[in-house]
Amino acid sequence: MNLPERNVTEKVDVRKAQKKFMILVGIFLILLAVSLYLHAQGFQINNWRHLKEIPYSGAAFVILYVLVSFLPIPGSIPMFAAGLLYPTYLAMIYSLIGSILFVDCLFLIVRYLGKDYIEYITKNSKVYHRFEKHFEENAFINIVMLRFFFIIPVEVLGVIGGLSNVKFRTFFAATTVGSIPLILFTVMLIKSTLTDNNLGLIISIFALLAMLVVPFFVVPGIRSHRPDKKGK
Repeated sequence: MNLPERNVTEKVDVRKAQKKFMILVGIFLILLAVSLYLHAQGFQINNWRHLKEIPYSGAAFVILYVLVSFLPIPGSIPMFAAGLLYPTYLAMIYSLIGSILFVDCLFLIVRYLGKDYIEYITKNSKVYHRFEKHFEENAFINIVMLRFFFIIPVEVLGVIGGLSNVKFRTFFAATTVGSIPLILFTVMLIKSTLTDNNLGLIISIFALLAMLVVPFFVVPGIRSHRPDKKGK
C-alpha cells in the first residue's frame, strides 16, 4: 500500500489542510474526553475478564486492544490484560496483532489528516526538516530502534511516522519487526510475575533492558558509516 507523498515545495490547499487538521484535533479531544469518562466510571483490566467467555474471544480482544490503546486509561494496559486472560502464546499473538493495528491506524490517521497542515506551518523550519531528514534516512532501522526503545510511547512513533514521508509498507514492516521481541518479552515478564517464574522473570527483564541499550549502539553506528556527501 503506497500513500501519497508530498515535497515541502509542493503547493498545499491550506484551507483544506486546516480543516483536516481540525478534524484530527477534534478526534483526539473526543478520545481524551471518553478516556476521562471511562476512568471516572472505574473502567479497569478487571472489566475485561468476561471476554474469555464470549465467542470469538480473540477477535473481540484485539478490537478492544486497539480501541483502548487510543484511550490512555490508567490501569487498563491491554497487554497486561492479555497476560491475565490467555495462555502465553495466545497473549503474545493477540497483543502483537493489536499493537501493530493500533500504531498503523494512528499512522494512517495522522498521515491523512495532519501531514499537509504540519508540513505547511513548518515549511520554513530548518530544525523540523533536519529532524525529518534524519528520521527518513535509514527509516526502517530508525523505526525498529524506536520500538526497541519502548520508553518512548508507541503513539509518538505513530505520529512521527504519519507526519514523515516514510512509505506505509516500510512503516508497517519496521513496526512489526520491532514489536515482535518487545511483545514477546513483555508478555513473558507479565506471565512470569503472575506465576512466580523466577527464571522467566530474569530472562525477560534482561532482554528488555538489552532492547533499551541496543539503539545507543546501532543508530550512531549507522550515522558514522553514512556516506559523506561532501566527499563525493
